[in-house]
Amino acid sequence: MAILLFAASCGPTLKVSTDYDKNADFSNYKPFSVYNLKTKGSVSQLNADRIVNTIKAELTSKGLQEAGSNAEID
Repeated sequence: MAILLFAASCGPTLKVSTDYDKNADFSNYKPFSVYNLKTKGSVSQLNADRIVNTIKAELTSKGLQEAGSNAEID
C-alpha cells in the first residue's frame, strides 16, 4: 500500500497541450510578449518562471524579439 501511495504522489500534476493553426505564416511576426503566468492557479512560481524563460529563449532563438505592449504575438 505504501508503494502505491508513493508512486501516485510522484505522478505529473500539470498537463500540457498545444493548439495552433498549422497553416499560419509566423515569418511576418517579430515582436512577442508572454502571458503573465504569475496569477493564482495550479502553476507554482518556480514552474511559471521556467515556462516563461523557455518560451522567451525559444522565440528569441527563432529571430523574434521580446516587446512590451506593442507585441504582434501574445
